[in-house]
Amino acid sequence: MSRSIDYKFESVVGNDEQIKNLYELLKKRIYSISHRALPDYKSHVNFVKNHPYLHWFIVMYNGDSYGSFYIKKDNSIGINFKIVESKILAASINFIKENFKPQTAQPSIVPEYFYINVASSNKELIDMLSALNILPLQISFKI
Repeated sequence: MSRSIDYKFESVVGNDEQIKNLYELLKKRIYSISHRALPDYKSHVNFVKNHPYLHWFIVMYNGDSYGSFYIKKDNSIGINFKIVESKILAASINFIKENFKPQTAQPSIVPEYFYINVASSNKELIDMLSALNILPLQISFKI
């Protein structure tokens, strides 16, 4: 499915190995939008088994889990990589483009395109997305 045989995109089904893998990724996360404190393992297990995402994938590279990304029903995409590298980021974006279509647009609720949420402090990811010609739409502020 990917253009490179080095990358594998494993759909999250909530098995024990994936849950452990995703928790390790979560523990290593530097930038966060959705939470400030690491959830306990039991809460994490419950979240993975009942995830609210339309699609969720673990990105594997040379047999190791490299990160994950999800697509939500509002066409937003969340990305969590241990280390951001442009080749794997580009492969992940290409995988999304080649395998998924945005949900039907709903004015003021769901745009007609995919968009990526990025922590404002994650300058490295912002720069890499810009280099891939994926430009920012807006800046959100937390009250």
